[in-house]
Amino acid sequence: MLSQNAEIWDVPEHFAELLDLPDDLFETLRPYVPDFSYRHLQLAGMAYEEIPGTSAGIFVLRAMKAERLGSLLEDPIWDEELLIQVPPELLEMVLRYILTRDVDRDGFEARVNKIGDPQVRSKAMTLAQVYRQEGRQEGRQEGRQEGRQEGRQEGRQEGLQKGLQKGRQEDILEALVLRLGALPAGMKESIFSVDEDEKLRSLLHAAIQSASMEEFSKQP
Repeated sequence: MLSQNAEIWDVPEHFAELLDLPDDLFETLRPYVPDFSYRHLQLAGMAYEEIPGTSAGIFVLRAMKAERLGSLLEDPIWDEELLIQVPPELLEMVLRYILTRDVDRDGFEARVNKIGDPQVRSKAMTLAQVYRQEGRQEGRQEGRQEGRQEGRQEGRQEGLQKGLQKGRQEDILEALVLRLGALPAGMKESIFSVDEDEKLRSLLHAAIQSASMEEFSKQP
């Protein structure tokens, strides 16, 4: 049995002792109650380094333990020797789990930037950018709804559209800097000259997925 409690759970380790049988029926029912011991793995009672299993299992259990302690951005989760041994699909799943736990996004990206392995770092940073963009889209959707209402009343639709476009342009530049480093000369001005929504969305996807500035620059 696995417990994810933040504190140790004091329970018996014999199945029969978990059942609260009525006193007047105890002797009658006792022969029919399974009685076996079981292993109770309590994450609260184990140090991160003591968690047993394969690299994948250890990574998952460390994340489960850290989630209850509010420690998902601390060193045991970001042990690079462990991260590079975890299958890519599982790594992505656990990173998504971390991002949905309402962790500090800037803190998450700071941890990612410290990862030495380029493949692991790229995978984690891409997820961070996707989640950041999704959050912004939700905020913008709310802004659109409010903006439409205000626009109907005050005629501000044009200003709202320009604001949304500028937000997308800034997202593209931020993604490029975080993933690929310093911007080439003229790149910022080039991005800010684009005002078509579909083109901006395409450039944002390219900024998240491109492996180099050269590859990004080949976008039509």
